[in-house]
Amino acid sequence: MTARLSPSRGRDRAAAFDARGPKAVRRPAFSLLELIVVLTIISIVAGMGMVRYVGSLASYRADLAARRIAADIEHARREARATGQHRFFEIHQPKSFYRFGAESVRAIDFSNRIDQNNRPRSVVLTEPPYRVTIRSLTWSSPSGDHLVFDAFGRPSRGVRIEIVAGGDRIRRITLDAQGGNISID
Repeated sequence: MTARLSPSRGRDRAAAFDARGPKAVRRPAFSLLELIVVLTIISIVAGMGMVRYVGSLASYRADLAARRIAADIEHARREARATGQHRFFEIHQPKSFYRFGAESVRAIDFSNRIDQNNRPRSVVLTEPPYRVTIRSLTWSSPSGDHLVFDAFGRPSRGVRIEIVAGGDRIRRITLDAQGGNISID
């Protein structure tokens, strides 16, 4: 038995060859232009996402610092009430830090920023993890740069601390002089 080639089959076979050899099978692919367009779109979306990430990081830092300041003011107040002794809380706006303790703030040794419970007694807000600055400091009465909690935990005066992170993320911590309540806006 001999196999016979049909005339059409022979032409298909001949068409598969040209002067350069067998034709490569054509596979679908992307052109260079299509790849550049897709990479450009991905870059634009990633850039927009990065802007949002940086903004949310600044908001997080501002919130974290505001909660820390409020917690430390409350700690000084509760410590005064618990011990029946005065507690001092000093705030330095130009250097964006605060410190607190049992003695007059001028007499506290701040070379060691840790108390016996490993709790910092001074906090520099421009350092990590906060990286914020005190934008404004408003006292309810003029008498220095500190407040004193008496033996009953009452503040000597009120204060409003405004901090800023990332240039535009602002938080306000307010200590009410009458009730000693702390709020964060």
